[in-house]
Amino acid sequence: MKKWKIKTRMLVFSTVLSSFLFTIFVIAFASFEIENTRDEYEQLARQTANTISFMPAIADAMVNEKTDELEGQIERIRLQVQHPFVSVVNVDGKYLHKTNATSGGEDAPETRYARTLMYGSYQSDSDQLHIQIIAPIYQQVDFNGERLVGAVKVEYPRDILMTSITDKFMRLGFVAIVSLIVLVLGISLLARNIREDTFGLEPAEIASKFTEREAMLESVKEGIIAINTKQEVTLINPSARKLIQHHDDEDKLVRDLGLLDVINGEAYLYDEERFFKGHPLIANLRPMYTNMQLTGAICSFRSKTDMRLLQQTIDQMKSYADGLRAQTHEFKNKLYVIMSLVQLEQYEEAIRFIEEEAVVTESFLPKLNKIQDSGIQAILLAGMGKASEKNITIIIEDSSSLEPTHIPISSMTTMLGNVIDNAIDAVVDEKRKKILIFMTDVGDDIVIDVEDSGKGIPDHYKSDVLKQGYSVKGEGRGYGLFNVEKELSRYNGSLEIADSELGGASVSLIIPKRAEGKMK
Repeated sequence: MKKWKIKTRMLVFSTVLSSFLFTIFVIAFASFEIENTRDEYEQLARQTANTISFMPAIADAMVNEKTDELEGQIERIRLQVQHPFVSVVNVDGKYLHKTNATSGGEDAPETRYARTLMYGSYQSDSDQLHIQIIAPIYQQVDFNGERLVGAVKVEYPRDILMTSITDKFMRLGFVAIVSLIVLVLGISLLARNIREDTFGLEPAEIASKFTEREAMLESVKEGIIAINTKQEVTLINPSARKLIQHHDDEDKLVRDLGLLDVINGEAYLYDEERFFKGHPLIANLRPMYTNMQLTGAICSFRSKTDMRLLQQTIDQMKSYADGLRAQTHEFKNKLYVIMSLVQLEQYEEAIRFIEEEAVVTESFLPKLNKIQDSGIQAILLAGMGKASEKNITIIIEDSSSLEPTHIPISSMTTMLGNVIDNAIDAVVDEKRKKILIFMTDVGDDIVIDVEDSGKGIPDHYKSDVLKQGYSVKGEGRGYGLFNVEKELSRYNGSLEIADSELGGASVSLIIPKRAEGKMK
């Protein structure tokens, strides 16, 4: 189901919440307002009844039965107290004034005024929304005396109270509608502002992109680190974190990579060589901007050793391809020789040539067939092609055998290819040019031994040859065995160096057969 946009969700949520709160408020307000209005009108009715009952002009008009004057006095009062119904009766119970009555003189119901006219007391006859107050009217006699001359009834019917409550609810409704409109406009502006800050993306899209971003940062082999303008690290992926062993290393990595220089100079730097704790790194740096404002800098980097290893692997694969191509060319030449001998009817010479080549092939192919890993077969063939060009003999021991391995050809090229290349380099200038290869997977490990007839490696140099950059062959060398050992460590393997019976060095690769050991 498609999710609503953030603006729609905010509007729906706020409208539902506002409506719910408004409904609760209206119910509470209605209960309070009804009770308050009733009390207000009851008090007003009582005050009005008291005012009329204590006015001497009203009492005199009643005694003298001046109905016109009585009506004028009462109407003036009614105008000031929201037009209640007012009725006035004399002591005989006859109406002298009745609001909306057609004429005076009508007999009043005895039960309504009897108690007031008999005892001179107040009466209150009210229900929830109907107010009725009856008060006695006294006339002043002499200086200190007074006599009962009648009674007045002030009445607020339900219609008047409901009109007052309705007016208040109308004002409340108007305020609520205006507030809702303002709320909708405010939420629309807020949603628009949020979308601008999130580059027009919805929350679901942001979550999806965040998940993709985290997966990408974790999957890339390059280290990635970013800082803001306050020089605080805002992003660092697992590959970069591997270089950090202490909290202070984070700041040192930022400085050594040159991120501070990028922020200060706002420069773009590509393929820059940097060093962190002695590790050579190749870094790409650039500033980050948001709305044309500098917000920080980001750097991606990779170990220069890894890049050199990759380059060497590519070069080796290219070299092996060239070796195989050379062998193919050599075989074609031999086929042309055989074809020429046959055409010249030099059959005996052709047979002798074929037998010589068959001896070499028959001694080599059965041994190669025991190595069932196609990647290792290709590496051996390429190595033999390179060796043959330099008149070097490569022999695979008769007892060698190997099942297909779990190691990809790229890794095996780095490990076995480097060792064979080193052996070729070791014997190329020797009178005796011989390399012996043995491999087996009997037991729990894959064991590959490569021996040469070179000068060998002195004991005090055997630990140094595994160091990065160490070589006796000149500048720019010394990465072969270092890369071999590094690649072996990915498979929980190990490398051993010893003296060979051929007079040179013996290099052994020991790799666990179990696939679990892969990618340590």
